[in-house]
Amino acid sequence: MISTNNRKIVLVGATGLVGSTIIRTLERFDLHLSSPVLFATKKSAGLKVEYRGETLTVEEFDPSAFDNAWIV
Repeated sequence: MISTNNRKIVLVGATGLVGSTIIRTLERFDLHLSSPVLFATKKSAGLKVEYRGETLTVEEFDPSAFDNAWIV
């Protein structure tokens, strides 16, 4: 099995309906993924999202978010 722990996972639109559903879906499966980097609009930047017992901060989207990303 390929280790994905060090791969950058980017979720754009993390505070919307689809984004929050993707976060909950990732939590349900034991995929051994690193914590995703969460992005949304300027209005949602700074919001906190729980992911596997960890509090993640949503960042304002910037095209550089795709740099070195494994999955977006």
